[in-house]
Amino acid sequence: MLSTSRAGTRAARALGAGGRSSVSGVVATVFGNTGFLGRYVVNQLGRMGSQVCVPFRGEEKAQDHLKVMGDLGQVAQVPFHIRDRRSVEAAVQHSNVVVNLIGRHYATRNFTLEQANVATARAVAEACARSPHQPRLVHVSCNNADEYSPSALLRAKAHAERTVRDVYPQATVLRLTTVWGDEDRFLNRYGTMAKFWPVFPLFHPRRQLQPQSAFDAAAAIVAAAQLDDAVGRTLVVGGPTVYELDSLLEELFHVMLLHPRTMRVTSPTARRVVARALQRLRRPLFTDDEMLQMDEDDVVPAAHVDDAVLLGVAGTQLHLEDTAVNTLRKYRRAPDLYLDADEADVDEHEELLERQARSALHYARRSDRRPASSSAVRIRADRAAAAGAPRAGERQRHVVRLRHRRRVAHRVRRACQRRRGAHRRWRRRQRPSAGRVRRRRRLSAGRRR
Repeated sequence: MLSTSRAGTRAARALGAGGRSSVSGVVATVFGNTGFLGRYVVNQLGRMGSQVCVPFRGEEKAQDHLKVMGDLGQVAQVPFHIRDRRSVEAAVQHSNVVVNLIGRHYATRNFTLEQANVATARAVAEACARSPHQPRLVHVSCNNADEYSPSALLRAKAHAERTVRDVYPQATVLRLTTVWGDEDRFLNRYGTMAKFWPVFPLFHPRRQLQPQSAFDAAAAIVAAAQLDDAVGRTLVVGGPTVYELDSLLEELFHVMLLHPRTMRVTSPTARRVVARALQRLRRPLFTDDEMLQMDEDDVVPAAHVDDAVLLGVAGTQLHLEDTAVNTLRKYRRAPDLYLDADEADVDEHEELLERQARSALHYARRSDRRPASSSAVRIRADRAAAAGAPRAGERQRHVVRLRHRRRVAHRVRRACQRRRGAHRRWRRRQRPSAGRVRRRRRLSAGRRR
C-alpha cells in the first residue's frame, strides 16, 4: 500500500472489501490513457477502487470508453496539452500516483521522435516534482533502451529515462518487452501480413522474443506504483515464455488457420528497402528504425529475471498460445471463424492435399498428349506421382463437412446480396420520373393561378 515513509505521498485510507465500488486509497493520473496500454492500466486501477484522472488533448468523446472502467464518477477527464505546463500540473495536483505512458515509435506532423518521447517525459517529471504531494511516478519505457543503440527510438527512450532520473530521482522506470493484446502492433501486424499480403516476409527468423499480455503489463505497472521497494529503481518485466520468431509465427498461422507463402529476407539492404516503402503509409506497418531494433533479442536480461517476482506477477501471467485466438480470430476466413484450431487445421490441410493431388493427376493425364520437352508438365507429373490419390475415411468426411459449411456461408452471402439488390430496386421505383415531375409542376402552377 501507499505510505509516506519512502515516497512522500499523502496518506490515503482504504475502505471496502475490494472491487470497483470500494476505495483503494489510490488517486492516479494516467498520461497516454488513449493508447494501446493505457486502457488496460485504467481498467486495472478502476477494478481495485481507485480514482483515476485521464488527461486528454483531443475530443472528449474519445475517452468515453474509459468511464465505465471505474465506479460512477471515479474516472475523471481533464483537458491538457503536454506543452502547456499549467495544464500538466493541474492534471497531477490531486494524485498520489502518476503513470506516464506517452510515447511514439515514429515522428508525426506535430511531434518529432525526441519530442514525443523525451520532452513529454520531462514535462511529466517536472510536474510531479512541483506537486505538493510528491506522487509516485511510474515511467514506462521499453526493453533494450540504450543511449548508444543504432535505433533512434531506443536512444530516445534511454534519454527519457535519464531525464526522468535527473528531474525526479524517486521515480520508478519500468521497462517492458513486447506487449500483445487486442489493439497491439504485434499480433495484428502479423495477422494483416498473413491474410492480405501475397508473400509473408520473414525478418530475423531466429530472433528471440519474450512477449507478455497487456493485462500482465498493466498489473506490473500498478504493482510498481504501490510497492515501496520499487521506488527509485529500474525494473524489467517480460512474459513467461521465450520464443523464436520462426516457431512463434508457425503457431500464429495455426491459430489463424492460414498458410501464407513465406520468404526469408536476410539481406539488410532488402529489409531497409521494404521498411522504407512501408514507412510512407500514414500509420506505417514497419519503419526503418524498427528494422534496426530487430537486430537485438527482446528478452529480459539475466540481472532482472527476479523483477517479475518482486512485483508479484510471476506465475500468474498469460501464455500467448492460450489466448492469442481472441486477437487473431478476425483474420480467419468467414467459414472458419469459430472452428476449433486443431480440427480446422486438419480439415484445411486435407483439403489442400486433395486439391493438389487432383490438379497434379489432371496435368499428369494431359502430359501424355504434350511433347516430352515440356518441363512444366514433367514437374507436375512427378508431383502427381508423389502426392497420390486423396485418402478416404474419417479425414475425407472432415473435408465434406468443411465444404458443406462453406456452401452454407456462400448461400447466406448470396441471400444478403439479393436482399440488398431488391431494396435498391424498390428505392429506384419510388423515385419520381422526369415526366411525373413535370406534370406535378404544371398542376401546382395551375392551382396557384
